[in-house]
Amino acid sequence: GIVFGIAGLSSCSSDPSEPTGATPRPIVELTDSQPGDLIALRADDADPTIVEWIDRRAGTIRSIDVDEPAAITVVASIDVGTDGEQRGLLGHSVIDGVRYAAWTDPDTEHLLVGALDDTMPAGVGRIVWDAGGTAGGAVGGHLTATSDGALILGIGQLTDWAKAHGSGAMLQLDPLGPADQEPGVLSGGYIEPFAFAVAGDRLWVADNAVGDDTERIGPIDLAEGST
Repeated sequence: GIVFGIAGLSSCSSDPSEPTGATPRPIVELTDSQPGDLIALRADDADPTIVEWIDRRAGTIRSIDVDEPAAITVVASIDVGTDGEQRGLLGHSVIDGVRYAAWTDPDTEHLLVGALDDTMPAGVGRIVWDAGGTAGGAVGGHLTATSDGALILGIGQLTDWAKAHGSGAMLQLDPLGPADQEPGVLSGGYIEPFAFAVAGDRLWVADNAVGDDTERIGPIDLAEGST
């Protein structure tokens, strides 16, 4: 199982040999989850006691109130393909009250980005972008939003899009655009840019390494626009 928790600030010790910093406080143990299942944590802007996460293989987005940890709510559920190590439901973000997600389709294994609608079949209301085929790994799929309402998607080097364009990349999408829209390329040269976050006009990206390669963390200036 996997323990889901929060970190509370601990007091600093005068002994430099003792660990300092945040002390985790377990909230709930998810006994059916396996390593790699729980990803893409997101705090609710309107209520910081609400935390959401993805169960990658189950294709669900769930939330928990840290003050009432016994109550776990399924926010959304999508049919996903999970063959391989990294396919499934991979990212989510909310813009103007609309939730967007990135996942691998169960029939085509394409990486899709779409707006969710729980009144529609499979919970998907509209496809924002079809990235094409995926391999079992280096899929990417993490998703976030800029302050001006654009979607940012990390895409891994083993996707069809990356093979056609030379590498994995950080892409910008119009959330209201068509499924065949041409994404803006914010930055390229990545292997698997799965972990990233926006801070103001700066996008911080961590790129996974392969074999003996060096993992990298660095910023992208969003104010400069896509290239």
